[in-house]
Amino acid sequence: MVVAYDPELAEHVRLLREYGWSQRYVSELPGSNSRLDELQAAILRVKLRYLDEQNQKRQAIAMIDDQMLSSTALTLPTCASNVTHVYHQYSALHASR
Repeated sequence: MVVAYDPELAEHVRLLREYGWSQRYVSELPGSNSRLDELQAAILRVKLRYLDEQNQKRQAIAMIDDQMLSSTALTLPTCASNVTHVYHQYSALHASR
């Protein structure tokens, strides 16, 4: 709960709490809607210790997938040179899916 004397601040906070919507599907500003409860937060706090290791494993597997699928008609995932892909999903595209 947020309490504010300033009506503009109160409205801003209301927008932030649900996707920045002023009306359904119309975002006035970037917002979010989080359904993370305390138990999930506690579990994720422990799992966070292993995140870098798990990302590295997914990247290594993606490199193998890239090598094995490079001669196929699939369009493989790519990323810009200034970012690192963690391959939460390895999505490939085929012309006649």
